Amino acid sequence: PSIGYWISKNRAPLATLAEHAGTMIVLPPPSILIDPEAIVDACEEAELTPRPTPTSSEGKGCGLQFAEVTGLAALLHLGEYVHARHLWRRHRHTATPDGDPDSDPEFQQLSMLWSAGRAMLSRDRPATYAALDACVASGMQPVARYAAEVRSTYRTRCAREMEASHSRMATESCRLGLG
Repeated sequence: PSIGYWISKNRAPLATLAEHAGTMIVLPPPSILIDPEAIVDACEEAELTPRPTPTSSEGKGCGLQFAEVTGLAALLHLGEYVHARHLWRRHRHTATPDGDPDSDPEFQQLSMLWSAGRAMLSRDRPATYAALDACVASGMQPVARYAAEVRSTYRTRCAREMEASHSRMATESCRLGLG
């Protein structure tokens, strides 16, 4: 894949374009449901692209904003929980210029979404739904939109698992399993 950057006159990032199998991907995409495999590939390519320093003329993270959040959401949507954990481990110690991770909205969103990923990995369905609902309720974009999409996919996956493994199920167990 090749990455190109669109930068406005004030040098703020507008979008990252990535070409994957002849398809152009805009990061962050409006939805992770369109082509999640291509989104993961584009985000991994963006992750390998060096970020400009805060003192460079292009600004911090020019063109790469929310690539990790987008990649994590796409991995969770695909059910690639171990791959998602590796992404989290690579970025959990992301340093911000002032040393305060709470001042970086991208890291906040990555952390919130990983709370859901951690619960998915441990198969804790109530905690997964609670974490995804917290992402949606935060209203922060793009994590709120992606969390709603991941929640829908996760719920469908859980319903299929429950249907395959249970001929009868208590209403309360079903309610907990489907959020």
